[in-house]
Amino acid sequence: MRNGLLLEALRGKSRRFVAWHHSLEHSLHKISHAYVGHYDDPEKWMFSAWLALTAKGRQLAQALEENEIDGYRRKS
Repeated sequence: MRNGLLLEALRGKSRRFVAWHHSLEHSLHKISHAYVGHYDDPEKWMFSAWLALTAKGRQLAQALEENEIDGYRRKS
């Protein structure tokens, strides 16, 4: 994705994963269409998308997780 936090690939007609460089909104629409549109047929959606955090995305996720844990501990 363009925000540099996530790598994404969707399976194309060749049945291979192809990197996507679309907006978050467009990518979520495609994933939602594959899942919702074919919910009763898991083979059509189960492996239709591949997502992986970039190093920047991993750092953000860890910071958010630590913030949530710290916030929870303060409430206890």
